[in-house]
Parts: sequence; structure tokens; C-alpha cells
Amino acid sequence: MITVTGVDHINMNVKNLEQSKKFYGEVFGFELREEGFRDGGNWAIIGVPDRIYLALYEVGDAKMAEQDLQVNHFGFHVKDFEGLKERLETLGVRVDHSWDYGRSRSIYIEDPSGYEIELSEKLGGGLH
Repeated sequence: MITVTGVDHINMNVKNLEQSKKFYGEVFGFELREEGFRDGGNWAIIGVPDRIYLALYEVGDAKMAEQDLQVNHFGFHVKDFEGLKERLETLGVRVDHSWDYGRSRSIYIEDPSGYEIELSEKLGGGLH
């Protein structure tokens, strides 16, 4: 069994990154933790340290209109990251891919319905 210590983040596609950052900042007090450009789009991680983070990816109006609103993936912070891949394989869970973000590592799996789950070594993806 994998021990989850909390929800690490929720990953969302957004129409307008600046509007989304402003909304979550004003309504919930979420602060900008990190931002950048990847895979052709701007992104930002916002939230409240040690509580919750949102990973926002700007896709624009056209792409949002092509899809139903959906959560892209969600992330769990897990205990005992070392050996996690082997434990998942023992449980019969296929690892889709893994990533080293420099400050933290993640392993990505899918649930039976196809939802992507990111299992993170450090809460907030190593933002601390």
C-alpha cells in the first residue's frame, strides 16, 4: 500500500492564465509560487504553502471550446518515494512515466477510468 500524506496539487487547463491567477489570488488568497513556459504554453503554480497548489496551464479559448471542462490530472504527495515504482509494479499498477523536476521527482500512473495521478516526492513539487 502507498501512504498518501495529502493532495499535492490539481492540474487545470485555463483560458487565460492572468485572469485565473487574479481570480484565485483575490478569492482564495493563492500566491504565485512558480511560472514558466512549456509545451507551447504559459503555466503557473499558485497556492497556499503546505496546504494546496493549483498547476494552471494556459490553453486559450479555442482549445477550451474543443474539450469538455476537465481536470487534467491530480497529484498526491506520498511517503517513502524511494522504491515507489517497484511497489506500484508489485501492486500491478503500470507506471506511465516519471519525471525529475530538479527539486522533486514524480511518477505518473492512471486509475482504472483513465485519470492521470501524479505521485510526488515533495509537497508542492519541490517548490520549497
